[in-house]
Amino acid sequence: MKRVWICALTLLLLSACAATPPAAEPRELSLGAPRPAVMTAALNLFTDRGYVALGGDARLGRLEFVRGDDRIRVDALSEGEGSRVGLRGWRNGRALAPHELDPLLVELQAELGLLP
Repeated sequence: MKRVWICALTLLLLSACAATPPAAEPRELSLGAPRPAVMTAALNLFTDRGYVALGGDARLGRLEFVRGDDRIRVDALSEGEGSRVGLRGWRNGRALAPHELDPLLVELQAELGLLP
């Protein structure tokens, strides 16, 4: 009987680990564009790069994209006249380091026409 409980507990722990992606630290940036424009630009950027929209709600400022083993989450909050955008990413189930998301933030700025 004890062996059954140990096996059940082990399976429960392993299934929880497999179902929950590790926490990813966001890379955040304040942008001089309103949240709806940021969400539209993010949708255009990621779909043009071959990502598929996995889910989210653009009106609430959250979108998720997937391409192969990569997954990206975009969060945007209204901040005065502009917005604050945060990107989180995972590759092969492992969290991406924040600096790996910098090129995507630059491309998002370019999509919004905010680069000099």
